[in-house]
Amino acid sequence: MAPRKTVLLTVGTIEPFPELINVCITPTFLSKLASLGFTHLFIQHALSATNISVTPDSQTVLNRVNDLVNSTTCPLKVNAYLFVANLSREIAKSDLVISHVGTGSILDSLRYVKRLVVVPNANASDNPQIGLARELDRQGYLVEGKVEYDYF
Repeated sequence: MAPRKTVLLTVGTIEPFPELINVCITPTFLSKLASLGFTHLFIQHALSATNISVTPDSQTVLNRVNDLVNSTTCPLKVNAYLFVANLSREIAKSDLVISHVGTGSILDSLRYVKRLVVVPNANASDNPQIGLARELDRQGYLVEGKVEYDYF
């Protein structure tokens, strides 16, 4: 049996980031992860009935996530949660973290020496995210991603 190799996708809990989730659940992206040996995708999505109207496509993205969780043909085992009480523990168990530019997610990923891709949310209300991501990328701590890029 192949060893478990997990990707954690976290978008935080304050502002949904369906654009990032949508990119990470495309068949091309999932197939690439599988070809790199990843076996599991753990998604913390922050899409709830109270904030799903933030973007028009949020419900569609949530439906696609739910379809993947129940899929028998997806190349990865997918689990998805609105909120994770102990995200630090999930980061510690992951082999790769793909995250919004959340300070807690970044610090925990660095603390556990995880490979980390951070993607600034262009729609976020506090957009110092872009500067922080760029500077930490420049210093070699992480890779700054963009939802329109295919890093894998």
